[in-house]
Formats: sequence, structure tokens, C-alpha cells
Amino acid sequence: MDDKEWPSKLTWKLFTEWFEFHFSSIIVDLENGSIEREEY
Repeated sequence: MDDKEWPSKLTWKLFTEWFEFHFSSIIVDLENGSIEREEY
């Protein structure tokens, strides 16, 4: 990817223009492997 093709400012307004989303209490894991937790 070429960084020059990205907008200079990534804002919430821009995000809502690009993506359609909704909040939900359902979680779906699409990976085949186990879920791993990273320790910080």
C-alpha cells in the first residue's frame, strides 16, 4: 500500500462515511485457531 493514497487525517466522520457499522452484544470469532490473549 502506498501511504500517499491514504487521507491525511483519519477522523470519525471519515470512518462513518467509509463504513457501515452497528453495535451488538454478539461476538463472532472468524479465525480457525484458538483465541490467544497477549500480556502487556
